[in-house]
Amino acid sequence: PTPSSRRQLLMTPLFVAPLLPLSSSKIPTRHAALTRRSPFPTTRRPSRPAPAPSPSMQVEGEGEACALDEIPEYPKLGDGSLMTRKAHGTAPRPAQSPLRFADLDPALADEMCCFNRHFYEPENLFQTSAEFMNCPPTLKDGKTRVFFDSVMGKPVFRAPVDRTWESFLKESEHYWWPSFRDREVVWDNVRCLEDGECVTVDGVHLGHNLQDSSGNKYCVNVVAIAGEKAEDLGYDLEDIMADLDRIYGELGIEKLIAPSEEELVRGGYQPQRRDCVEVESTREVPAGVIDPAERKPHAMYSIFTERARNSESTPFSMMVLTVIGKLSEQAKREYPLWESPVGIPKLLHWEECAHKAAQATTGNAAFLFRTLEKWYVALRILVQSWEEEELLILQWFKMTSAFDIPALASLPALNALSSFAHDPARRFRLDRLRFHLAQKREQKGQSFRCIVFVQQRITAAVVAHIINSDPGLASLGLKAGFVASRDSKITPSITVSKSAVAETIRAFRDSKLNVLVATSVIEE
Repeated sequence: PTPSSRRQLLMTPLFVAPLLPLSSSKIPTRHAALTRRSPFPTTRRPSRPAPAPSPSMQVEGEGEACALDEIPEYPKLGDGSLMTRKAHGTAPRPAQSPLRFADLDPALADEMCCFNRHFYEPENLFQTSAEFMNCPPTLKDGKTRVFFDSVMGKPVFRAPVDRTWESFLKESEHYWWPSFRDREVVWDNVRCLEDGECVTVDGVHLGHNLQDSSGNKYCVNVVAIAGEKAEDLGYDLEDIMADLDRIYGELGIEKLIAPSEEELVRGGYQPQRRDCVEVESTREVPAGVIDPAERKPHAMYSIFTERARNSESTPFSMMVLTVIGKLSEQAKREYPLWESPVGIPKLLHWEECAHKAAQATTGNAAFLFRTLEKWYVALRILVQSWEEEELLILQWFKMTSAFDIPALASLPALNALSSFAHDPARRFRLDRLRFHLAQKREQKGQSFRCIVFVQQRITAAVVAHIINSDPGLASLGLKAGFVASRDSKITPSITVSKSAVAETIRAFRDSKLNVLVATSVIEE
């Protein structure tokens, strides 16, 4: 298509078909048989033509409505190649800033959409967004609201369909995240992977398909569906070229010349050497963790608690749970109003409760709650990592002095974990990191600087602490800092401010720090 026709296509309004109540004879049968291709129940196509449409239902915008001529099978599946590495994490570019719902955080949207496959935003975050919650007047006329992904601005969901806006919100509140049904998904732009992950065709993570008795239910992050419509973003090649022509004219530029690398070298340019370093895999998975094929992200908490209840958890996990149980008992003796929050399937809620209790108490009670917060953080990591991240948890305990609990000094589980933290055999991955940092420092000398990428914000803080507290690395002049998402919490007691991020990056740029430990957000 020509540029003008392409623009016309992009600006074509999106419409939703009327969805009619079907009689029992017309309801398509559902089957629960699991197939190799898809672990989800599917909806079969009806054996007869779809009924004629009734008065149309129209999407927000202008134009005529159209009807669906058949009921497709849901969900539409995609393969893992959709989520391969791209220019910005799994997505082609960063999340929009600002978002369509301006009271949501673009940094959180970027992290959830582009650098995340398994985790969710805080529960009920959508209820804090007045722009999301407020019902547009047009919805009262039987129309639907279209939600666009927060990166590319493509339509991904439309609601409500076959229900009211109030019932859509009620179901979303029940499940803690915006929850859509099959007919509310814009399948041209959305796919589900084999494990239930719900993504866009561009690689933007949306959420997961969490089935219930009514069928497929797509629970998604509100920050992932808070984008502006694509044509409203101004990404148009003709517009960009027109702006460049205007700039050339204003600056009097007649020609742009790009020298070849050979010409640059002849002029004295020295291209940077990009040595490739092969590092052997050092990841050791603890014995007894759940098989990766059986892991269901939406059931993470229930699977962990069931394994613990049946004594099927790893020995490490059982010891952590034992210490937490004893700590909670001690805390309740000091503060009778205390009730353990672990029975609530909101992982971040556990450490928040302990943090607030520490602020509300003094003396030994406050100390116990501060310590309990550290152990709840460890428990959250265990649940989220399917009990794999033992090394990270041990180093977290060492960094925060979480083993220093006089009231539990004789507890075998506590002493065993403390000995694990000082066991050289359990530090192999850290030793490999130390080796490569020391080797490169000696090779590069004072010019050495590097970035160590990690997956979690808490890992960034822990690894930076390990580097700074290592005497051998300190003697080589290595000094580390860490960077995570701005204005984010690593734990309730450890936050990352915008000024702290800016200062750390400035120190790294000025060589006051020569090692930067960061999540992928540093690529921005």
